[in-house]
Amino acid sequence: KQWYQRRVRVKEKWPEVDITLSKMKSIKRDLLKVATLRHLPVTVLCYAFVYFETLAFSKYINKGNRKLAAGACLMLARKFLYSNLTVLSELAEVLRVSESDIVSEEFKVLAALKFSLHYPESAIIPHYSRLLGLGHQFAR
Repeated sequence: KQWYQRRVRVKEKWPEVDITLSKMKSIKRDLLKVATLRHLPVTVLCYAFVYFETLAFSKYINKGNRKLAAGACLMLARKFLYSNLTVLSELAEVLRVSESDIVSEEFKVLAALKFSLHYPESAIIPHYSRLLGLGHQFAR
């Protein structure tokens, strides 16, 4: 596994981040699970992925805060796009963290994103097409 990650970093020029590729995929699977449980629109999940990757590439994400940051990213995406959807209890259950910790992490994540929640379509479309290709049912 470590050999593969080193090879990917060299071959694909994977950026230096403080989280492994397998952990990033695991977090995305957890967010997908919450989105499926709550029938969230696919755009909410795409924005959450973009926020999470932005934080990872800026080295905000580490082993200790990855689940809280991921939960906060999904909460921010939900608030930015659809204010009437609730996901906090499912996030806490799937990520195995407390609801209050996610809420307290939310502002830290917002500050780390420099209060910029709108991203161009070019950042969202790759996630959108990948998620639609998975064949999961999302509310539209």
